[in-house]
Amino acid sequence: MFCNKCGTRFDENSAFCKKCGNGLKDNAAVFPTTKKYVSSNRRKTFIPLAVILVAVTCVGVLLLLKNDSNDIPVVPSPITTSPHTPAGLNSNAQQSELSGQRLEQILSAGKIVVGTSPDFAPMEFIDVNKTGMDQYVGLDMELARYIANELGVELEIKSMDFSTVLTSIPAGTIDLALTGLAWKEDRAEAMELSDFYNIQDDPQGQGLLVLKSELSDYQTAADFSGKIVAVQEASLQKYLLEDQLPDAEPRMIAKTTDGVLMLLSGRVDAVGVSAPNGRSFIANYPDVAMSGFFYDYSSEGNVAGIMKGETALLEKINEIIQKAASEGLFEKWYLEAELLAEEIGWQNE
Repeated sequence: MFCNKCGTRFDENSAFCKKCGNGLKDNAAVFPTTKKYVSSNRRKTFIPLAVILVAVTCVGVLLLLKNDSNDIPVVPSPITTSPHTPAGLNSNAQQSELSGQRLEQILSAGKIVVGTSPDFAPMEFIDVNKTGMDQYVGLDMELARYIANELGVELEIKSMDFSTVLTSIPAGTIDLALTGLAWKEDRAEAMELSDFYNIQDDPQGQGLLVLKSELSDYQTAADFSGKIVAVQEASLQKYLLEDQLPDAEPRMIAKTTDGVLMLLSGRVDAVGVSAPNGRSFIANYPDVAMSGFFYDYSSEGNVAGIMKGETALLEKINEIIQKAASEGLFEKWYLEAELLAEEIGWQNE
């Protein structure tokens, strides 16, 4: 039985509702409304229907993908370039495709940039009586002018330390290195090296400058043991010193002239030079002389340096070198450079 006022269940013998206090005598009993629910038949119908709808949808999608896969165009990923990358060039693979176009770029720009260390007469040095590009003289500089003329382009010569010339080729900041280069394995690994030019048969090709007053003290390899010898960084002279005079102490210099001045001031005992370069210094510094010791070295001539992989430019440079050799120009340029160095009393500042 239930209270007809608050709906609270009560025993049939109760006189009052325990919850609201309503008198229960003669009150009609009330029953709560029956709870609504979904019939079991509807549930059984709804669940299978949902499963069927999902299955049909999945099958339809799969069939669509299978039938249309060959018709869907492939959209390539967008190419992203850095501010320093030419348009359309976005990977090492693409860069390697362009690595052989230096010659084309030189011809298109109308200029070739040559790097040199002008402290190596008669190969490259400075004529202080001239200015601009004309001040750079010597065999290599005449070759640079000849190459530019053959290519039909303007010549720009960049003066820098010898070691900087070598690093500028792989870096791509110059097109060509003409700086009295000798062939060396490590150089051949870092850059393309041209055919040999300026080939001379000189048994005294590489030696050391010493003070003329001390010439008698430097006649053999043993005489340089413990002595300080100035050599340019990354030069052939440095390699020969370390290989054949291992007991001498190398002193690195940026320019050969720096070494000669250090020799004259007593800060070093000798300076590594090529014989032609040594003769140029002797003509202008009467207090120095070539020592009686010469390295065991057979020169095959000089080479030009070009960025690795630039085979088109390399072939063109070799072609021009061969033409200059056939015209006897290297002998002519060498003699003229030696005479000029003596005439102007060459000394690189």
